[in-house]
Amino acid sequence: MDSVIEDQNEYRLGILREMMQFCEENGITCLLAWGSLLGAVREGGIIPWDYDIDVMMTREDYDRFVEGFGSKNGRYQLWAPETNRKYKGKLGIVVDTYTECINLKLPECNPLEHLFVEIYVFDVLPSREEDREALLNKMCKLSTINRIKTSYWTPGSPLVKNIAMLALRTLLSPFPEREMIKKTLEAVEPGSVIEYASTYNGRPYCEKYVSAGFFQSTELVDFDGVMCRIPNDYHRFLTDTYGDYMTPPPLEDRERAELLKDSCVYRYVQR
Repeated sequence: MDSVIEDQNEYRLGILREMMQFCEENGITCLLAWGSLLGAVREGGIIPWDYDIDVMMTREDYDRFVEGFGSKNGRYQLWAPETNRKYKGKLGIVVDTYTECINLKLPECNPLEHLFVEIYVFDVLPSREEDREALLNKMCKLSTINRIKTSYWTPGSPLVKNIAMLALRTLLSPFPEREMIKKTLEAVEPGSVIEYASTYNGRPYCEKYVSAGFFQSTELVDFDGVMCRIPNDYHRFLTDTYGDYMTPPPLEDRERAELLKDSCVYRYVQR
């Protein structure tokens, strides 16, 4: 019998466990990212007011993950622009197909259709600073277009905002931003010192450069019962991203995050 899911994180952790086991078995470096990495360091698991789980990989490892995990057709499935043209997101995700969103009007293969774990890909950067800036500016614009094209009708949002987003989505629907993103990244010429950044991200997150060693020197930690990898150099990364990351944010910021966490209602669907 279908039922509303009270603890969504239990299902997200199930996805994460499947991903981490696959990566460990296949020599793929998959690290906790952003708030999930912060949660691992500060809380020992998911931040209580957080509403998602993020991981990160280099482009090389992501391509291997897409090739291997993408061939699996069980409960946990990879949705990625590289493998499914119906999928409208810009980032690859692994979804739990036994879950289903029941309170949002979603287009087919929208990332919010099922509970998921999101994969942030770190791409090699150009060596010259001016080339990096040009790359990040272009990628941010293309990512914004993709975000608008994958927007959805949100219950509770002002009617004018919903109509405006729908109109923009329709207007931009023919724009080939995913093909342009692919060509832009393929044209990058790395320097002698390899550095990576999450170029799909908006500012300021796309400006967080890491060295190749960031993905090579890692450790296993217990993340709410799931063994996950984090970089040994997490302190610099978290400091650059969040500042004093060991101090929780103000109460009003936590309350806003709680509202986002509760915006989607899911049910368990036995397949």
